[in-house]
Amino acid sequence: MKKKHVGAFRIKSGPTESGEPPPPPVGGEVFLSDKLSILFSNFWPVIALLMVLAGYLIYSRKHKVIKFLWRFR
Repeated sequence: MKKKHVGAFRIKSGPTESGEPPPPPVGGEVFLSDKLSILFSNFWPVIALLMVLAGYLIYSRKHKVIKFLWRFR
């Protein structure tokens, strides 16, 4: 039975079949970015961070939270 796949180790490197050279690389300036400014530039990551922080505080002090909420019963 004949193989239907190409052996990857048998392909020789060289120019493409069309003979055209590859396109020139795209250049540009590299800007340094501050990760905190990226985080706080958008509104939703700040809200998510505050919700995670509030959830952690409620979970770590759950007995005090339950005692506080029990007053409003």
